[in-house]
Amino acid sequence: MWSRHSEDRWIEFILQRLNEVTAMLPSYALGRSPERGTDLPGRLREETMDLHRTLELRMGLPSSVHNRGDYAGLLTRLLAVHSAIETRLDAPAWRGRWRSVGLELIDHERAYLLREDTRNLGMIPGPRAVPAPELTTFEEALGCLYVVEACAVDSRALAPAIQTVLGRVPTSFLDGETRGHPRPWEATLLALRRLEEDDGDCDEVILGARIGFRMFIDHVARSAWTTAT
Repeated sequence: MWSRHSEDRWIEFILQRLNEVTAMLPSYALGRSPERGTDLPGRLREETMDLHRTLELRMGLPSSVHNRGDYAGLLTRLLAVHSAIETRLDAPAWRGRWRSVGLELIDHERAYLLREDTRNLGMIPGPRAVPAPELTTFEEALGCLYVVEACAVDSRALAPAIQTVLGRVPTSFLDGETRGHPRPWEATLLALRRLEEDDGDCDEVILGARIGFRMFIDHVARSAWTTAT
């Protein structure tokens, strides 16, 4: 049960994680208005902030997860979205482009963690599927990956909060401790800067990020729960 003590621990943990995430971000990405010379990661943060906040509000985590059934439904929806995104990002035409910006796409896949968590929760993941994101260029794909990794940073703080409410439940997707890459967020930021240095289309990256956020809003957030199967 959620208690005042649990709330205090949750606030303390959030503040700690916020300090850690802030330390990873450049100064221009800390909530100030864009300035001339802002690089691509800074533009992404500023120009997708509206959708990021909408997603957080509609998800309502962790308070929207009251029992194991709520948690199982959340994992199922996340699995559908991550599976669709990972399939689209792995388009054969883009495989060489991922390496050109220093990324191995397999290091950024997380659907397998959701499959493990659902099985360890006693579920068998069903065939629920969502449409693949409509990404037409590599730059858009990289923008969508930015969203995946930004959400991964956000989700680390949720694992202890979920366990406080539900007890011992599998949270390998949320905490990311068993991921194959030690610093996937930093690798993604570096890839964005490399693409910008190579005169990639930054506007398309931002478009892809907005498409990615819409995927999570439309298929994972609470407004989609009533239609989940």
